[in-house]
Amino acid sequence: MFVLGIFSLIQIVFLPGLISLRLVRFRGSFWQGVIYIFALSLLINYCLVFLLTVLKLYSHGPVILLFAAQVLWAIWLYWEDLHKPLLEVFQNLWDKSVSALAGLFPTPADDLSRSQKAGHYAFMLFTLIALLLAFDRMGWLFGLFRDNLGTVFDGWDAVFSYNRWAEVWFGGRIPLDSRFYPQLIPINWSLTYMFIGEAAVQLFAKSIMPLFMLGIFLQLFDLGITFQQPGFFVAIILVRALLTRFIHTGIHNGLVDVAVAFFALLPFYTIMKAQAVKTETEKQILWILGFFFAAAAAVTKQPGVLIFVLYPLLVYILLLRLDYGNGLNPPIWRKALIWATLAALIPVSWYGFKLILISQGIDVSEVLDNAGFTAQSYGNVGLGSQIIQALRKLDTYLILFPLILCALPWLSSSVRWLVVLFILPFPIVWAVMASYDMRNLALVAPALALAGGLSMEVLFRLFLRLLTVAKIEKWTSFLIPTAALTGLLVLAYIYPDSRIRAADSVARQEVFSPSLNKDLRHLLADEPNALILTYYPVAYVLERENSQVAFWYTNAQEFEHLMQNDKITHLLVPAFNVHPEIAAQIEQWVNNGTLSFVLQDEGSTIIPFKLYVINR
Repeated sequence: MFVLGIFSLIQIVFLPGLISLRLVRFRGSFWQGVIYIFALSLLINYCLVFLLTVLKLYSHGPVILLFAAQVLWAIWLYWEDLHKPLLEVFQNLWDKSVSALAGLFPTPADDLSRSQKAGHYAFMLFTLIALLLAFDRMGWLFGLFRDNLGTVFDGWDAVFSYNRWAEVWFGGRIPLDSRFYPQLIPINWSLTYMFIGEAAVQLFAKSIMPLFMLGIFLQLFDLGITFQQPGFFVAIILVRALLTRFIHTGIHNGLVDVAVAFFALLPFYTIMKAQAVKTETEKQILWILGFFFAAAAAVTKQPGVLIFVLYPLLVYILLLRLDYGNGLNPPIWRKALIWATLAALIPVSWYGFKLILISQGIDVSEVLDNAGFTAQSYGNVGLGSQIIQALRKLDTYLILFPLILCALPWLSSSVRWLVVLFILPFPIVWAVMASYDMRNLALVAPALALAGGLSMEVLFRLFLRLLTVAKIEKWTSFLIPTAALTGLLVLAYIYPDSRIRAADSVARQEVFSPSLNKDLRHLLADEPNALILTYYPVAYVLERENSQVAFWYTNAQEFEHLMQNDKITHLLVPAFNVHPEIAAQIEQWVNNGTLSFVLQDEGSTIIPFKLYVINR
């Protein structure tokens, strides 16, 4: 099983894409190749399994034969590469990596003024900090990937929708009750089940989910290396913050939102990489691949359809119009139309199929239901009020929008078009159609982070220009304590005593047993004189002095003495290690009405507790 499970992962994330890149004669960077191999493998598997299922050929035997054939094909295609000395391969990769990173820190020209050199080194420091923080986020993702290995699906939608559909595909059938939800991820999960011959083992399928976050990180990192702009590294920091805010554990627990976010960024990443390519042939290969990446977004989750609609427009504005003028020559139009049509067959085949099922009453659409549920979650208020309330859910990250608008004139035309056509409109669409859940906003997170990171870089460059005008080279070291004091005063204003106390209070509720802390706070809110007999740190978590009498329930005589205290109102009793006489006495008091059972902690601690109120 283990070997077949590993083979299934090679099929899902590597083998078909590796073959495809050699067939199209891809000549891009190493990281670009890694990203494309992953994305193309997922998409080719989707198309292949869909076709095999329609032909009633999707079963263990044909899949293993196809895998073996692909292995032999890949060996034949890369035969010359396999004969290269391994040391030479790694040496070449190392030299290119070192050269790329060194390019981020160029030596200033000798003819620069002292103030310009000071600004140059300040920008280098900005680049270094952004790069180190980006690497830190990648380290965090490595830990997430490691902890995810060997686990099973635990999200509601993952267990009861996506994995259930994967099991249907494994059975050789197309899910008929999936509404419009596309199937790229369930189909690829089903391959792990088909390889190992059973759907009971989920750890192989679930192990791929953090790779989509890695794919987003690598796209932004590669753009930062390509264009030598630290704003892309800042974007890695931002996208990690945004996605953890939007979907929390959905990054790895089986939800497809990060997957569609990965594919949503990929077409625009491809356009930007094409802009950096000089030869027309390589550029055409990239924008043609972009059509298929946009199609992959459309068959990962429904909002990905928007990416497929936007991509042809962006290709025309950002690539074809600049290269060929407003009047494209017929061969280019023909090529673009042919490849766009072929790519469109991928989402059209799915959504057309579902439209037929819905029209026949076999399945139902969720689009209007989601919009209605969204409106109900806001109390069916007016549309304007609903949009405002939805956008407020972004909290601190809402500041990214005015930040981007401030920097918009200095951003590249590519990013400006992305902002106008996607980043600004999509949150409005989300607020109207699907803001009942923050994770539905994940689609725009990478693009928002990209624009936000580049905006921060632009504003920092403008700030450095101001410093150059202000003769930064003449500033003395006295500025350091002055700036530190100013920053301290600003932070003191941002974090007043009330905010610090509130944060401390929230943190206390998350220690030991959060569920018990919540229940105790709720039940005792109207009882300021409550006094609880327990060793659980009630006074600490509830921040109420004199609210408990410490007792471990192991001494029967001490218990009898303490119960003579009329001020004690509650008993919070551990489920284990209670003296038998005390346990018997508590049971007797419950039976005769002296004590009333209130609640039992369901288990966020090793030792559960029961709460009783004393009826005096």
